[in-house]
Amino acid sequence: MEKIYKEHTVHEDGTIFNKYGKEVGYKAGNKGYLYVHINGKHALKHRFIWSAFYGEIPEGMQIDHINTVRDDNRLENLRLVTDKQNKNNP
Repeated sequence: MEKIYKEHTVHEDGTIFNKYGKEVGYKAGNKGYLYVHINGKHALKHRFIWSAFYGEIPEGMQIDHINTVRDDNRLENLRLVTDKQNKNNP
């Protein structure tokens, strides 16, 4: 399944393509997360993917990588959690 979100095509497999068909996303820093640069802003890729399928992330909530692999942004690997739940994921 895919969604069109802010002129980007977002796929359940964790890929995002811009309106020209080019995949977007890059790794920055040493924490292992992937980022996207969309509409002049840098964002964590997993948060963008979650928002595309489920809407805005409620304040105080986080998106957790279930398998703890920070660049595995498949939708099935993401879940909405509190800060405490996120910190309890080994």
